[in-house]
Amino acid sequence: MRVTFELTVEDIRVHNTYYITQTKSGRRAVRREQMVTAGWLSILALLLARYSMPEWKLAGAISGIVLAGLICGAIILGRKPLTNHMIRRSVRAERKQAPLGKPMSIALVAEGISVQTDVLETTYLWRANMEIVSWEDVLLFQLDEVNTILVPARAFATADEFQAFADLARKLLQEAASGSPNNQPEANADAK
Repeated sequence: MRVTFELTVEDIRVHNTYYITQTKSGRRAVRREQMVTAGWLSILALLLARYSMPEWKLAGAISGIVLAGLICGAIILGRKPLTNHMIRRSVRAERKQAPLGKPMSIALVAEGISVQTDVLETTYLWRANMEIVSWEDVLLFQLDEVNTILVPARAFATADEFQAFADLARKLLQEAASGSPNNQPEANADAK
């Protein structure tokens, strides 16, 4: 089954939202960003309090520590604005790399997922650690922690076609994970 579509900025936004909010490595990146931001702002608060009240060293240090604690708490509790910022930043970066507005063709074959663009033609083999996820009208083939192939539902005429594509992908992945001979490239080469 083959489908052809063009990627849009909205597709990239959906993918990055899924990655940052739903995957282990994405949540780890958010926590790391929180800690770095809180650390720098805490250092800034301590320095600001210390140099704004040089004659009251103890009071300056205490107010700096309190201010740093408040900043850290606000950053940790204010996770959503930071997450939204990270999504916007990653979308901006990915817009430069993604083939936006160019046709992309994806086919499900026994060996894996065949991807064809104007500059690339490759097949990603089915692997047991691959995940297939439906998220906000996009089908995501999570190849590993970093690489993902996405297929938007708008590439299909009906929701039933989209669901049939997703079901076929899950079936082929399950066959590959179970080691079915119908999914082995060598067996398919002999059949041709």
